[in-house]
Amino acid sequence: MKNINLAIEATARLLARFPGLRLIIAGVGPSEEHLRALAGELRVADKVDFLGLVERDQVPALLRSASVVVMPSAFEGLPLVALEAAWAGRPVVGSRSTGLIDAVLDGETGCLVEPGDIGALTIALGDLLADPTRAQALGTAARARAERELALELCADRYEALYERVVLQKPESERV
Repeated sequence: MKNINLAIEATARLLARFPGLRLIIAGVGPSEEHLRALAGELRVADKVDFLGLVERDQVPALLRSASVVVMPSAFEGLPLVALEAAWAGRPVVGSRSTGLIDAVLDGETGCLVEPGDIGALTIALGDLLADPTRAQALGTAARARAERELALELCADRYEALYERVVLQKPESERV
């Protein structure tokens, strides 16, 4: 579902152009052995770091250390990584998939490509890596959007308003 294999393939395709490129993969999952094998097959094992489980308090610094956050997911329910990337001021290159289309504004806070399109993913990543000023502008816009639309107080107010609407729509006998 996360399609991390596409991030590894894109890394392999971009290395000639960006020899210092590193792909950092945080988290654990059942595909790790397969992903490590793929990195070996594509001869990029020395360019891919598997960090495993990262402590929550280390995530912001990890995201801030990235030039671009790549999310080639086929599906994201609540794309927490994309939201955290926005708070860290980093652009996301990801799939135009459920969840990500709400979190990333294509061309404004990041770049979205069709799910599974390794060519488009590679081009989008390469374009941002080649133009750090644009990548920074997208990240800055992502941070501004997060501050404007995703502040904790604002989200709490929206939930409260939603709960009030739901309660007010129900007959009194059904209210809790």
